[in-house]
Amino acid sequence: TALCWTGSSLVFEIAARRVGSLAVNLIRVTLALGWLAVLALLTRGQLLPTDATAAQWGWLALSGLVGLVLGDLCQFRAFVEIGARRTLVISTTTPVFAAALGWLTLGEALHGRDLAGIAIIVAGVVLVVRARASGAPTAPARAAAVRGLLLGLGGAIGQAGGLALAKHGLAGYHPVAGNQIRMLAALAGFALVVTAARWWPSVTGAVRDRRALAFTGVGALLGPTLG
Repeated sequence: TALCWTGSSLVFEIAARRVGSLAVNLIRVTLALGWLAVLALLTRGQLLPTDATAAQWGWLALSGLVGLVLGDLCQFRAFVEIGARRTLVISTTTPVFAAALGWLTLGEALHGRDLAGIAIIVAGVVLVVRARASGAPTAPARAAAVRGLLLGLGGAIGQAGGLALAKHGLAGYHPVAGNQIRMLAALAGFALVVTAARWWPSVTGAVRDRRALAFTGVGALLGPTLG
């Protein structure tokens, strides 16, 4: 999973720098739905998650909106601001936020070993964030670093919320089908965001960029599908 998500983040960064993070988000969930439909047909003999209950649809759709729309909007913009590598370091705080949400909402206990792990993760992120490049950073570079840090943390919190919600919806249900529901909800969410931002001409231009489309297709296979 970590290998797939790392690979997808690197190619998504390339695509987002070419055509914009919002366009890449909309295109990748669309392509991921195609990949997931093939995978669902191979693994469970059903093209679509028509056997999900209303409760499963509700939990998983909400998970898609929180984790894939809100969380990934922040993370993909962080890719542009500070790059995929530093964003991925910040995203290692996702388990920390997920553990906190599990403790608050699901009654999951945090033991001494868990707290030690949280401390190590936070310390590692702080060390990387505080590390300075050679030479004095310019004011725009400092501003981009701050924006990237906040966006990266926003992405981690959103993804943690999406994971906590998905845990409810995936109980007793097939993970591939569950992910299809999350992607369908994300597609609707991103379509609303693109409409509100009047970004459809940019999305059309992004689809015509074959290089960006190829990178996004590979990322959609690695991250939301196989990962």
